[in-house]
Amino acid sequence: MTDALRRLSEGAARVGAPATFEATHHGPSLSLPTFFIEIGGGEADDPPPAATHLIASVVRELSEDPRDHVVVGVGGGHYAPHFTDLALRRSIAFGHILPRHVLDTLAPAVARQARELTEGSEGVVYARAADMERAVAQEWGGRFREAAASRREGPATPGSSSDGVPGAGT
Repeated sequence: MTDALRRLSEGAARVGAPATFEATHHGPSLSLPTFFIEIGGGEADDPPPAATHLIASVVRELSEDPRDHVVVGVGGGHYAPHFTDLALRRSIAFGHILPRHVLDTLAPAVARQARELTEGSEGVVYARAADMERAVAQEWGGRFREAAASRREGPATPGSSSDGVPGAGT
């Protein structure tokens, strides 16, 4: 999923829109490892050809980066700008992302399942310190400090391109 984000980010200038993560909202109840790539904005029945071609090329080339630390993201907004930024700038790969707006109503079993179903998870990255204080936080697992992941090199970092496509921000 993180490789798809990075590749889509590299092709964002051709599409005219940034690539971003979106918080988990299709699971984690699916029985097979799954993620969704969506084209946002515009008419659903008529997506931009540049976007569909980019997605098709990205899906064919997906691979894992063995340098990535696999984590669960907790907190932040639905379109996960902080986690998008971390995935593009650091060697961090996200499994599930549990957005701030569901944290107080999230069933502990679902929080635990999100961590358990994130294969190879090394812990949790929080969007902000206050998210660690939520009652359900005990179900999320150990904290992973983003500084423990090395910085990534290359063009797929938000704010570094000169093509006028906005970055994810934090």
